[in-house]
Amino acid sequence: MKRCGNSDGSVGGGPALLVSLLLALCPAAWATDFYVDAASGGGDGSAGNPFKTIQQGLNAAQAGDTVIVRGETYTQTSSLSFPRSGAAGQPITLKAAPGQTVLVQASGNIHLIQTARSYITVEGIIFDGNYSAANGLIRLDPGGTFQTFRRCEFRRQGNHLFRIDSSDLLLEDCHLHHAIVLNNPLADAHCLHSQTGFRHTFLRCDVHHATGDLWQGSRDGAWGDIVFDGCDLHIELADGDCNGIAEGTPITENHLDTKNAVGVVNYNVTLRNNVIRGSRKGRLGINSAALNLKDGVSGFFIYNNRLYDNAWAFRLRHPSTDYHVYNNFVYDNDLAVRLEDGVSSLAFANNTFYDNTALIQNVSSAAPLTWTNNVFATSNGTVWPGTYAYDLFWNVPGGSWQSVNGNRVADPLFVNAEIYDLHLAAGSPAINAGLTVAEVTTDIDGEPRPMGAAYEIGADEFTWAGDITKDGRVNVFDLQRLAGSWNKQAGQVGYDPACDLTGDKRVNVFDLQVLAGNWNRQ
Repeated sequence: MKRCGNSDGSVGGGPALLVSLLLALCPAAWATDFYVDAASGGGDGSAGNPFKTIQQGLNAAQAGDTVIVRGETYTQTSSLSFPRSGAAGQPITLKAAPGQTVLVQASGNIHLIQTARSYITVEGIIFDGNYSAANGLIRLDPGGTFQTFRRCEFRRQGNHLFRIDSSDLLLEDCHLHHAIVLNNPLADAHCLHSQTGFRHTFLRCDVHHATGDLWQGSRDGAWGDIVFDGCDLHIELADGDCNGIAEGTPITENHLDTKNAVGVVNYNVTLRNNVIRGSRKGRLGINSAALNLKDGVSGFFIYNNRLYDNAWAFRLRHPSTDYHVYNNFVYDNDLAVRLEDGVSSLAFANNTFYDNTALIQNVSSAAPLTWTNNVFATSNGTVWPGTYAYDLFWNVPGGSWQSVNGNRVADPLFVNAEIYDLHLAAGSPAINAGLTVAEVTTDIDGEPRPMGAAYEIGADEFTWAGDITKDGRVNVFDLQRLAGSWNKQAGQVGYDPACDLTGDKRVNVFDLQVLAGNWNRQ
């Protein structure tokens, strides 16, 4: 048992402030590192005499302790478990030794981790299910909170990779792939399955290959406050290592799919800064959607994403409601937006649609549907449900209303449409032509709106190269900012990445030339 202070657990005399400081510092001072090495004979967990198995390390760890696993292959015939929880600020951490490759693989139909414990962290480990049929390579049971997985790989499960019934979950910089049911490309296995629980956050994760959806919000209970931020979500064909499924077979349904339990309304799904691509390769053919958003969710916040190479990019359906869609580049899809089941309460603002075979398909929608500050460019068949204001139309099927309510018909002048760089070029008619939208305070790159006299139309807020201060003009204030970082390079004190106008990780005469080339422009 860990103690701090005297043998009876007291701290002793001294000023009250000193006592408080000692109490605050003791947990960190007494935290223990345990070591695991499959090549060892099995010891007490010290650096020189490590445990042989990961479970031995987890059995020993208390709140604040770290289990450091050395680079070997660890074969599990039973699920790893955390016998106890950590505490706030003192998680129990399981991690790979720095710079070493740790592979944990399943033997038999097991979960590699099953736990309902709280305040646990797992870092830098590869988890391979060997296509175990267990429901969840990682199974997070009800009651668990504040569980974190960083820089891990999760792969090759014959069912869901993550079955989630916990809350306050963070997956950060993880790679998840191949949730594949044996010999069945039509079976429902998901990379991420939010069955119940709240506040599931997926940050900068790479997710692909499943015989169901890449993520599904389940109909088995209440879930909500789901966040995808900076992820690459891509649908791919079976690649020759797919649990009995032939190479080239379409296997995945949708990138994201929402369901709900009877009588339950789930709340808040946020998608920001993601790349969502490839549903043309989905197993539903022309019906495979990047975002299949339907059953019983109140509140979708979809912004700053790039959606391309999809059969359907947005499939928006009732009874879900309260859709907020803004600052997205939506291009090279067969259909950009499909509206179904009487969907309503939908606001599209400051999106850029380009080179989609069809823009909008209205199977059934109901007011209010609003479209503000969007660019609709170079598409064929479409319908126009809802109300439109301050939108820009170019080379799309039109109507007389396209030239009223601040709308206009003109070439948006993208930087390079051939390679889908849909940022605005100088002189674009979308510049300073939009309406202020209170919810949309930045653009797709996080630049503030407005830069100039008014909002731009579309996802991009135009800025001159050299506008370091982001006030819509290139002037002495930008020169002063650049001078403050002069001759500095990345990693040095005083280096300001905003002043690195050429992207070469240093601030020098080449950046000054860029600024000078746009001097006094606004």
